[in-house]
Amino acid sequence: MNEQKLDHSFDAEPLRKVRTRRSTLEIRMDILTVVRDGAQRPTQIMFKANLSWKVLTEHLRDLLALGIITKHMAGTRLFYKLSEKGIGVLRSYFVVTDQFNPSDHYGVSTVRPVD
Repeated sequence: MNEQKLDHSFDAEPLRKVRTRRSTLEIRMDILTVVRDGAQRPTQIMFKANLSWKVLTEHLRDLLALGIITKHMAGTRLFYKLSEKGIGVLRSYFVVTDQFNPSDHYGVSTVRPVD
């Protein structure tokens, strides 16, 4: 019987380039990450998470309704912060993605199996 050895190695970078859209989960985790990293104003979040205004406002509305972020007013300025629940969600997301590959938070492993 002729056995063929399969090459399971691949480069993850081209996979990310092929995929042009982020999932809802990835978008929301990007929002939570930039808020955690200091972006609090809506336009800061929009630019740092690389989102359109429409997409951002839809996700902020949903994250507020879920209690994952909180909204604060200072005079006429609007600020967003992670809630305790949001901190836990973001922490859990990174724990899970780190199980796939510590250096890749998109769930695509660049680790090649040892032959």
